[in-house]
Amino acid sequence: MASLPAPPRALASILDAASDPDVQIDSLARMVAADPSFAAVVLKTANTTRYRGSRQEPITDLRQATLRLGVRSLRNYALCHTARCCAASGDLGEFDLNQFWEDCVRRAVAAELLAEHLHGVDPREAFTVGLLLEVGVVVLMMAHPEHAGAWGDVQHAEPIVRLSQELVLFGRTHADTNAELAEEWQLPDEIALPLIHHHNADSVPTPLRDMARVAAGAETLASVLSSHDKRSTLDRANHQLADLIGADTDKVSEIVDALGQRVQDAAEALGIHVGEQPRMEDILKAANQSLVNMNLSYEDLVRRLEALIIEKEALAAQLDERNRELQRLSVTDTLTQLPNRRELFRRLNDELHRIKRHGTSLAMVVADIDHFKRINDTWGHVFGDEVLTKVATTLGGCARTNDVVARVGGEEFAALLPNTDLRGGATLANRMRVSVSRLPLTAPDGQTVRITVSFGIAWLQGPWRGPTNIEAVSTQLYSAADGALYHSKKNGRNRVTPSTDAVPWAQDVAA
Repeated sequence: MASLPAPPRALASILDAASDPDVQIDSLARMVAADPSFAAVVLKTANTTRYRGSRQEPITDLRQATLRLGVRSLRNYALCHTARCCAASGDLGEFDLNQFWEDCVRRAVAAELLAEHLHGVDPREAFTVGLLLEVGVVVLMMAHPEHAGAWGDVQHAEPIVRLSQELVLFGRTHADTNAELAEEWQLPDEIALPLIHHHNADSVPTPLRDMARVAAGAETLASVLSSHDKRSTLDRANHQLADLIGADTDKVSEIVDALGQRVQDAAEALGIHVGEQPRMEDILKAANQSLVNMNLSYEDLVRRLEALIIEKEALAAQLDERNRELQRLSVTDTLTQLPNRRELFRRLNDELHRIKRHGTSLAMVVADIDHFKRINDTWGHVFGDEVLTKVATTLGGCARTNDVVARVGGEEFAALLPNTDLRGGATLANRMRVSVSRLPLTAPDGQTVRITVSFGIAWLQGPWRGPTNIEAVSTQLYSAADGALYHSKKNGRNRVTPSTDAVPWAQDVAA
């Protein structure tokens, strides 16, 4: 698998800053100006009818353009531009990148149209999800440019057929790669989860399930414009949109016509060249012609259907297995195979709900490898990754069955210890500390390297009968352990420092 593409530095700064609720528009405007190609997109987009309407005057000032778009829209367009920059930087063989982006714009506009008919789904957010829906295909092509020709033969087939071909060609699907990109680019859940699970929307948590269903519907709706089998794709769109937004066939026709018209405008705003889009009248003619051309006997049709059922059952089994693997990937750190930060806090919130009601205690341990930057600077990142992997294995080996050991970022790890007080947490942390210090590590130059880790511990005691903000308690517990870790670092490293008092249960202000 090819290395995951990293966002250009200026765009990475924008993505990071846009996640800060206190970010200033002036700061964002300066960051946008640092990337001239993205600055041009921002100015052009801010002057489209979508943002300035028909009465507002055109603007040429980046600050005003940034203010007009707003932080969330700016973040979304930065994500889209990031994907395009990353795609343009790789060797894609015979892969038709222009056709790929035209298909992406179709999915983006289709998602926006469907969101406009579904209460509670932001159309602009849906546009971004639709545009990035198959960005994982580009990463697959970067890893296997030799398969571009074979992919071109099926790129306009129905989504389930394309998924099957991805498994054949690459051994994985674009949704698998979307999961890795979501973690690498630190995408928010409202974008990441629909990108990962749009082929299995029921697995997405309820608040984001409609966005995942919109993404799946957009994929089908966009295929109506590009698929060679118009009849089959149109039938599937009618069925799916009836279930999603209650659309009858006349409404689907209306949406398809609107889709073709709006693709041109959206592509122009993004600087993507697209051809003339088919209208519903053209699609129906092609679908009817395909019926005329079907000259199969009844026996041939039965055999074809039987083969298709067998194929789809086999593919459904494969997809089910892939979805389980996707679920694992979305909560797992790629390098160490430990749970990631997202999974740690999900498990922490579950545990807090339990002990609030039933009692017992809970300890949180935060650990950081000492002088890790020196290791990377001296022996390189390959050896640094080896150190991270071995430390992760050692920490996990010291934990108990019900404990959760996670990598939370860089060289920092954390352990969630249910039914554990401060003394128990300190005992386990010391066991981890000693075990890591005894690791047999040899650097590339043959030098024996001794690794040490510093620890901080915080704990909390249940039950609690008063009103509680679980999210606040979760953050407070982790922060207390992180603060104790700071004292371990300050006082010489390679030590365990407990917090002084149990973390209190945070009060819910609304209560």
